[in-house]
Amino acid sequence: MENLAMFDLDGTLIDTSDLLFEGIPHVIKEFLGINVAKEEYIDLWGLDINLIFTRFAKRANKYSSRKIDAMFSFYEDWYIKNHAKYVKPYEGIREVLEFLKHDKYMKIGIVTTRTLKRANMAYDLEWGHLIDFVVGGDMVAHKKPAPDSINFAVESLNAQAGSHFFIGDNKSDILAAKSSSYKVASLGALWGAEHPADLKSENPDKVFTDPHSFYHWLASEYHG
Repeated sequence: MENLAMFDLDGTLIDTSDLLFEGIPHVIKEFLGINVAKEEYIDLWGLDINLIFTRFAKRANKYSSRKIDAMFSFYEDWYIKNHAKYVKPYEGIREVLEFLKHDKYMKIGIVTTRTLKRANMAYDLEWGHLIDFVVGGDMVAHKKPAPDSINFAVESLNAQAGSHFFIGDNKSDILAAKSSSYKVASLGALWGAEHPADLKSENPDKVFTDPHSFYHWLASEYHG
């Protein structure tokens, strides 16, 4: 019986805050001609990026589905080109993944709202070889906080009978884990959380202040 260790990507495995805080305003300025501060869209953090573009397109009276598609395509290209420049690894994550890799019944994966094209960039990181699977937001009908991507991971790996966990830095991650059709523990990664109080308000099964505390918990729960 296989168990799944599922991780959100941005804000959980890697720090991409600089990438996002540079990229989002850049796209909005390019297409809508307005300047925005992160405080104006931080409430949508961790959700579909198109929700942010839609908000400001409507505010500027320039909304159309074609416009949003163009903004997203531009953002996707900008993100890929600048990924290596802005992304920072979280200290301790490699040790977490290496520990889990010793468990022969455990599969390690990424479940993210990123498109698969951008999510697969994780394989190029220093710990990318430790990842067994990736589920991108464009692979399912509904992104987090819906449980579709988590359910997809479980079902595609025939792990319905397993005991799994999903860890993320946003309340949408906790909601997705809690509403899954399968046995999935909801874990909070406070080290990358923009809204830690919102995350904790969803009553995750466990929260961790940093990857090191997460590692010690894993060591007490899983023995390979």
